[in-house]
Amino acid sequence: PTATTAPVESKAETATATPTVLPSPTPLPTQPAAAASGPTYIEVNQTGELLQNGGFEEGFAGNGVGLGWQGFHTGDAQINFSAESAGPFVRSGSSAQRISIDQTWQPDQFGGIFQTVEVVPGEPYTVTVHGQIRSSFGSVEASSYGYRLQMALDDGGGQNWQAISSTGWIELPWPEQNLQGSEFTFSEHSIQFTPDTDSVTLFIRGWNKWPNGTLGEYTLDDVSMFGPQPGQVQLVEVPAPAGGQPMVDKPLPETGFGDDYHLAGDGRFWGAVLVLLMLAGGALLQAKRRV
Repeated sequence: PTATTAPVESKAETATATPTVLPSPTPLPTQPAAAASGPTYIEVNQTGELLQNGGFEEGFAGNGVGLGWQGFHTGDAQINFSAESAGPFVRSGSSAQRISIDQTWQPDQFGGIFQTVEVVPGEPYTVTVHGQIRSSFGSVEASSYGYRLQMALDDGGGQNWQAISSTGWIELPWPEQNLQGSEFTFSEHSIQFTPDTDSVTLFIRGWNKWPNGTLGEYTLDDVSMFGPQPGQVQLVEVPAPAGGQPMVDKPLPETGFGDDYHLAGDGRFWGAVLVLLMLAGGALLQAKRRV
């Protein structure tokens, strides 16, 4: 028999695309390294106590007013200032300030103390007063709120207590305690303020409202004005952000293209299009030969 030659499948020749080398991209400019710098500091005022002898432990003047303070009073009553030393009437330490108002045959009799201090304008301060109000009535209900303690601030350092309007006085919301009682407690009141000037005067006064001739005793201890101290400056380091570099704004990286750049005029664009067309044509030719 005649030998039959098996058909040999011919293989289609695959078109090979000539690779096109794309142009290198324009390198971005290198951001210069930040110069090493030391820590940053700012000046702040130290905070502390501004009043002198607010605890009345530094002694008393001959008129019975604590050193560092000055006294004032009306003239239609018997008003005395003295050092308080008995345990029930001292909040801390061994002394407190007593103000006694008696023989009040005219209404609205006052006796008080004041002190002027230097402050930093625009900074916050806190005033705290501790004290007692004692009367023979023993309660605000029985006396019709006849014995009160008040405080006021003069922003500007004025020392005339009578120049402060009635609305400028803050009544301390404290109870009356009986003069003949066996146990006494101290009350506390705090306010915050921000001065507009560089000096402030703090006034504190006892007030016998009614012309009943009876004694009212007012005790003050641990009086405080706390806040920034003028002239007492300290340097505080400003913490750096994570990474140790200062937080500064940096410009966006430049691309090398100006505002007048047009894609159609860039040879790199058309080179890339040609490569894509050649690859697509080769794939299409191979697909047809397999059919």
